[in-house]
Amino acid sequence: MTEPIPGEQIEEYRQAFGFFDKQKTGRILAADLGPLFRSLGENLSDHQLQQMCPGGNMDLNQFLGYWQAKWERSHAYDTVVNAFRFFDFENSGYVRGETLRRVLTTLGQPLSNQEVDNLLRDAGDPVNYQQFAQKMLSKAT
Repeated sequence: MTEPIPGEQIEEYRQAFGFFDKQKTGRILAADLGPLFRSLGENLSDHQLQQMCPGGNMDLNQFLGYWQAKWERSHAYDTVVNAFRFFDFENSGYVRGETLRRVLTTLGQPLSNQEVDNLLRDAGDPVNYQQFAQKMLSKAT
């Protein structure tokens, strides 16, 4: 599990939520979610906002949960990219398939050759590890 959002960031989210919670009910109406998220730099579509609050409103815990999930996705991406970068001996943004195969079949929980073949077929060779990490993490969520 990743580390939690820093306290000062949570406080910023709480303050923004409180500003839009005009009746001080601890809930934000769906109609106010767009402006709330935009005030924090998130430009979500109406469809995304509706999916987030099927009951027509969102409470503070749900709101903070959104930001925690976003934080975790961001840190997972950084972790994966940094792991690949360790094997990018030429600092090119790519890892050779041969290197990736050796690592994935011998370290940690080794993958089978067939699993590595599937990864390399999907990722190409050499592997652009930033694009690959993005694709890999988008499939996991």
